[in-house]
This record gives sequence, C-alpha cells and structure tokens, in this order.
Amino acid sequence: MKKLSVLIGIIFMLIANVAMANGPVAPVAEGDSVVFPKAFIDTVYTGKGEVRCAYHDLTGKNSDQPMQQRGNTWVAPGGRGTDIHPYVLADGKKSWCKIEDVWSTDAEFVKWRKAGPCIHVK
Repeated sequence: MKKLSVLIGIIFMLIANVAMANGPVAPVAEGDSVVFPKAFIDTVYTGKGEVRCAYHDLTGKNSDQPMQQRGNTWVAPGGRGTDIHPYVLADGKKSWCKIEDVWSTDAEFVKWRKAGPCIHVK
C-alpha cells in the first residue's frame, strides 16, 4: 500500500511539472503583480484588441491598465492586493474573462462588483 502511495505521489509530481513548464495554471502573485496563465486570457482573446485589467483597490479607487504578455503568461502589474478582473478591449467592446472559473492558492476570494466578479490575490 505504501508503494502505491509513493507511485501516485510521483505521478502527480510529474503531471504538475509538465503543467508548470507551460506556465502557471492559475493566477499567482509575483512581487506586486499578478500573473495569469495565457490559456485563461485566451478564452476571450482572439489576437485582436488589447488585453487589460480592471483594478479596484481598498480605498474604492477604480482604474485599469494594459496587461503585459510574457511567454505563456499575462502580467497585471500592481494587481496584487487589489480586486482585479482581466478583459479584452476590441472594437470598443469589453470582453470579460470568466474570473469565477479560475482559482489559485494565492487567491483569497472572488468578489462580485458592479462590472462582475473580481479576484483578490494576496
């Protein structure tokens, strides 16, 4: 039984290493930024328009700014510690990513705002 447990553990480690080699599978904190997997952003991004992120800080200030693509990830600079929601702006329309479909050990909660759900990454 112990050998089976070890084998299962090794299999899970191998799967995790393959997944992480392609970039994170959920939002993660990095410095003061939040890094999202490219596959998550690609659910609404077709290569047209601009990938942006809406920010809602603890003081109630709302802002947004472009995200930066880095390899297999999109980075929301300064997003850590705020409620954030990635979207794509194309042809004057916003296409919001389904933030409720992604989760992370760094994410404290998903919070509903007027524009929709946001994720708060600690």
